[in-house]
Amino acid sequence: MHDRMLVIIPKDKEDFWLDPKITKTKKLPPLLTPYPSDEMKFYSVSPIMNKPEYDLPEVLTPMKS
Repeated sequence: MHDRMLVIIPKDKEDFWLDPKITKTKKLPPLLTPYPSDEMKFYSVSPIMNKPEYDLPEVLTPMKS
């Protein structure tokens, strides 16, 4: 989606990612792979979403085409 996209951890790996007992950090990089785009849902939202003063749930409402 974007070259600066945040990491998306699959639901079935969330517990592993957040497990405080994991001390060998070499086990974590395999989770840092691009999330499959065919598993994502996306839609256009209002440009006001990028303005911090508009901290409202409405900014995430899908725009009508």
